Amino acid sequence: KIFQMLLLVCQDPEWVVRYASVFGLHFLGINASNYDSDLVSQIISQLNNIARFDTELAVRARAVMAKQEL
Repeated sequence: KIFQMLLLVCQDPEWVVRYASVFGLHFLGINASNYDSDLVSQIISQLNNIARFDTELAVRARAVMAKQEL
């Protein structure tokens, strides 16, 4: 449920909200890495999309950093 909410927030028009959602995805992925590899894969896929397509450089850069740490 948290993942689904973060996916919705990733679509917010405000870049700072999208940035915060990437932060949330990153830490959800870190916490899920011990018990849910499917969720981590879904998070990485979403981070890939954000890193490629978000309109704001800061959001794209944060997604790349999160991917590297996962």
